Amino acid sequence: METYIYEGPIMLLDKSFKHRWKGETTATSRKRAKENLIHQIAARHSLSKDHVLLPGNLYLMKGGVD
Repeated sequence: METYIYEGPIMLLDKSFKHRWKGETTATSRKRAKENLIHQIAARHSLSKDHVLLPGNLYLMKGGVD
């Protein structure tokens, strides 16, 4: 598994929910990492996962150091 970091805004459909957010997760792929982060946000803020969008950058950490 790899560690991924997201930095950027959180959107609820076409509206800004948070201007800047940073999250981290481990996953087997970039797609799964984004799904994990969306799940984290939805659970923490009682939102529907279907409405949460992450248009910012998703980085893969290499060797524990970005």
